Amino acid sequence: MPVQALDPIGAAVPSADPAAQRMELRFTQIGAGIERLTLANERQAAIPSAPNSVLQQLDVIQVPIYDAAGQAAPSSVVARTLVPFALLGVAIDDQYVPTAGLSAEPVWRQTAPGVFEASIVAGAPEAPEPVALLVRRYAITPGAYGLTIEQSARNLSGRPLRIVWYQTGPIDLPVGVKRYGGDLRTLTLGSVPGPQTNPSGQTVIAGAAIAHDALLGRPINAAAQVLDWPDKQLWPPAAGRAATDRLSWAAMKNRFFAVAALALPARGPALPNGLPDKSLPAAASADRLVISPSPYLSPSYAEESRVGVRLASVPMTVAPGATAVLPLGVYAGPVSAATIARDPAAAAVGLGEIVAFSFGGPCATYCTFPWIGHLLRWYLGLLHDYVFFDWALAIVFLVVTVRTLLHPVTRWSQTNLTRFGKQMAALAPKQQKIREKFKDDRKKMQQELARLMLEEKINYAGALGCLPMFLQTPVWIALYAMIFFTYELRHEAGFYGVVQSLLGSGVPFLRDLSEPDALIPLGASFRVPVLSWLMGPIDSINVLPVLLGVLFYIQQKYMSPPTSAQMTPEQESAQKISKVMIVLMMPTFMYNAPAALTIYFFTNSTLSIIESRWIRARVEREWAEAQRRRDLQAEGKLPPDPPKPPGFFERVRAALEEQQKRAQQHQGVKDRVRKHGRAGPR
Repeated sequence: MPVQALDPIGAAVPSADPAAQRMELRFTQIGAGIERLTLANERQAAIPSAPNSVLQQLDVIQVPIYDAAGQAAPSSVVARTLVPFALLGVAIDDQYVPTAGLSAEPVWRQTAPGVFEASIVAGAPEAPEPVALLVRRYAITPGAYGLTIEQSARNLSGRPLRIVWYQTGPIDLPVGVKRYGGDLRTLTLGSVPGPQTNPSGQTVIAGAAIAHDALLGRPINAAAQVLDWPDKQLWPPAAGRAATDRLSWAAMKNRFFAVAALALPARGPALPNGLPDKSLPAAASADRLVISPSPYLSPSYAEESRVGVRLASVPMTVAPGATAVLPLGVYAGPVSAATIARDPAAAAVGLGEIVAFSFGGPCATYCTFPWIGHLLRWYLGLLHDYVFFDWALAIVFLVVTVRTLLHPVTRWSQTNLTRFGKQMAALAPKQQKIREKFKDDRKKMQQELARLMLEEKINYAGALGCLPMFLQTPVWIALYAMIFFTYELRHEAGFYGVVQSLLGSGVPFLRDLSEPDALIPLGASFRVPVLSWLMGPIDSINVLPVLLGVLFYIQQKYMSPPTSAQMTPEQESAQKISKVMIVLMMPTFMYNAPAALTIYFFTNSTLSIIESRWIRARVEREWAEAQRRRDLQAEGKLPPDPPKPPGFFERVRAALEEQQKRAQQHQGVKDRVRKHGRAGPR
């Protein structure tokens, strides 16, 4: 069969019609798979002339052939191909029949746009016997980011056939510009737990996201010293899951987009309880596939290699003349809970679980506090959709809200720290005298210092004022991750696009809140040693991080507590260096951060300065009033303050002293018993 010109389906033209198709599919005869999946309303950059975003694309890599000595044969290469959603082959009665058609003779023919057929025959070429007719039919869901692949096998033989389908699912999405977090591509598997924990069969849980580097893993070393990637089983897992768990979807994503193979509960048979079956019959098992440009390990192998998912179906028995149907759903669109919820098939299997405000790694589940991130995202959306209708202002007010809610904790913390600092500063001369007097008796010095603290009614509990500030850290970490991964900020201009309205739509400054502010684009990118490992290449001059540095300088200059008189010259020098490092390092590390994050930090720092200034002014007034009251009491013009009930730390200290006293008494009794016997002295 000759190579056929294939008709696409869908359209890549942006449309505001809510019922319009959101993507265009172009096909290949290799496995009747997808050659290119292009989104209609998404562009690669925030300018109208930018090309559309392509989420899936056929990938062909030319790999040199090496001999046993590790030498590449001259002009000898083999093409390795990875096609998304291609039917690789079928096993009929345990005999595998390849259907990818990688040879010069294609096995698939297009009978209509998005519809493909392939015939399987047996016997001699001159007298072929038909065995089965395979059909694949693609259909795009109007107004959503979903599509269905209807697959069927008609039994043309005179006997029952046992058929297993082998096909690729999603493959690597574009990595994009790697900035903070590096390669943010991941694979997530969703499964239906067994009846022991999920009697209704309606719960779908998402497994931990597998980072791209971990999914790729390390190649193996074959006997000929040629490195290669073997197939790796992803499902069922080797351990830790019940044998009755079933796969529901497999999703590959990058920072903002995802492509998932998923079950279609509404199209399949129901469970015995009458509820829809959310398991994916096309994926009884799932493996990892890798193609790499070179079988030899190189520093860039992770960048150059491509990863895909291969699915094997449950066995299907097809009677003579009957047709077996194996539907497969696909979601290809934004990593957005609201967008996924509008896709009926994706929402039915809980695909929204792939929305995670986390940078991954071993800390993904706990250190970035995802539940706080989802709560903050809900509130941010509320501010945007119903109050400000602008994401930048919504972020500003979100920070205002968070700081207002945390203000009691912040006030308590800073008040205690400031008071403790003043108390210690006032006590410093007396402490110095004690240190000089008992410099040769360290134990006595410590006792006298403790007695002085007790007489002056000062305890180190005030130094714990930083603990509540530490407890606020989860909120700020979650807020950072939430803003970084919120799809809705992508290609959104800040502050109602006022810069573009005044200076023209081509002005890049604050045109995309998910990217650096880009005051002056450089037209090219370059890497800075060490720094680019953290924040990626630099391709523009950004002004917001510089302003953030100025703000940090003001904060350090006017809001830092005065240097303690008890500090040594070395400690004072270290403190000054620390201040300079904070002022310089924060803007440097934030230089390539998304403009939304810089606005968040700028707002937070500004409010922090105002809040700290107000709290310290209040503490200064209270301290001055208390000092004036103490002076009047010392002059006999005011009665002394009534004794206060002991605080928590004082009660703890008293309890420890009482326990120590009892222990000493008990030890004394034991000593007398040992000296005089059990009866005691006569």
